[in-house]
Amino acid sequence: MVNAISACFKKYFTTSGRASRSEFWWFFLVAGLASAAAEAAGMAIPAPGGALAAGLVRIAFCIPLSTAWVRRLHDIGKSGWYYGASFALSGFCAVEIVNASVLRSKTAVVLMWISLAALLLYAAFLLVISAFKGNPGENKYGPPPRSSGSGN
Repeated sequence: MVNAISACFKKYFTTSGRASRSEFWWFFLVAGLASAAAEAAGMAIPAPGGALAAGLVRIAFCIPLSTAWVRRLHDIGKSGWYYGASFALSGFCAVEIVNASVLRSKTAVVLMWISLAALLLYAAFLLVISAFKGNPGENKYGPPPRSSGSGN
């Protein structure tokens, strides 16, 4: 677990190469727990200090988690743009939320819910494919993350 976390922080800005399942999922777990703990601490500490601390923790984990996810997709032979597409979908979702709140029309509200559902489905899709076993040999993104090939 410690090796996986340190590997992700060492590769803070690295999107090339591949990440094993264990590396990605341990880091995903630690990032989620750190974010939840920071949020809880942020609610306990008076503003603006608590919100600032929680935001800094989220920022500290945001980039390495994103790059680890891209490397995880590379391990299963997928492009990092699969992850990048989630940002485009998030942007579309944000626009629809603003439209629904400003226009208050039934059409805008329906489009907002459709875009939210699409974003959730796409996030689930990314989570599922990230759990797939990586390609056993070298692929176009490089050699396997571990030479033993176990648990990848």
